[in-house]
Amino acid sequence: MDQTQDELEMRLQQFSRTEKYHRFSHNYPNLVLTYGALFLAQQTGFWLMDAIGSHQVNPKVRQCEYQAWTLRVDPQKSALLVCADFDNRVLMTQNIDYTDFPLAKITLLVEPEGNYRVILLPSEH
Repeated sequence: MDQTQDELEMRLQQFSRTEKYHRFSHNYPNLVLTYGALFLAQQTGFWLMDAIGSHQVNPKVRQCEYQAWTLRVDPQKSALLVCADFDNRVLMTQNIDYTDFPLAKITLLVEPEGNYRVILLPSEH
């Protein structure tokens, strides 16, 4: 977790496709991570993946198979997490009072794969 924003962004760009999915929580057995999403969680903490998982019970989110999740962190270290469908219709938002997330902005995708929903980086799509 000691890398700079630029180093982390550069390392995240190296991920494309994935050969294996990774479960990250017993609380969300049908939600899995790609290598890139797992790397992000290992570097920044799993709280963002947990937040995405916790919102899968929201009916608007659950009904949307293809989701785009964007976290925007402001200079005061508060953040806004937004889930939208692939037509950019906002499904839900969550204000986060404080975060030490190192990037000013990150987007993750959630897509169906068999019985699972996969969290992935856009470069892995």
